[in-house]
Amino acid sequence: MRTSEELALSYVLISRSSLCACAYCRLRRGFEKQAQPAPSSALVVPSTIGSCNAEWSVPKSRCGDVATQQQVEQHISSNGDMAVVLYLHGGGYYMGSPRTHRRIVGHIALNADCAVLALDYRLAPEHPFPAALDDAASAFRYLVRELSIDPSRIFIAGDSAGGGLSLALAATLRYAMQQASQPRHGLVDSTEAWRDTAATRTSSCLLAPYC
Repeated sequence: MRTSEELALSYVLISRSSLCACAYCRLRRGFEKQAQPAPSSALVVPSTIGSCNAEWSVPKSRCGDVATQQQVEQHISSNGDMAVVLYLHGGGYYMGSPRTHRRIVGHIALNADCAVLALDYRLAPEHPFPAALDDAASAFRYLVRELSIDPSRIFIAGDSAGGGLSLALAATLRYAMQQASQPRHGLVDSTEAWRDTAATRTSSCLLAPYC
């Protein structure tokens, strides 16, 4: 089964769940309460990418203690050696946010000395497939078109459901670039990706070119 089809199936399973809207709200609130702060050396900047909220996380050694979205993005655009990670959070496609993943995203930014964009993509069941995939693809296009970041500098990453979404995005980008006969670059990393919705295989950490 192709990655996009697996992602679609997971959304169908969520939409058919017997959980009511209130139950989803309670699960989301509980997940948010477990959120841990970003490392003190990482700067978290609330941002807006198209119609989605997001957060940039960058080392303070790069941008100082205070910065706006515009300042962070200008710094990234003007530093051609700085890698950019598009991070897609886990949470079963129905919960989670950049806030719940600030700690891991901050550590990625610090350990890799890079800028990490954590996207608050739309969640199921209110927003069925392919809403989250569309949001992720729009964020990638924003990095390339609006910030003029070469695709070879962009690393797509995610955990659990976000890892599955990362793989789906990689497949989508690969197909689009093949159709346009564009050069293909970049890497995708999915940690414990939820891509086997039938639970027939063991999840794993994948690091591979997305194009």
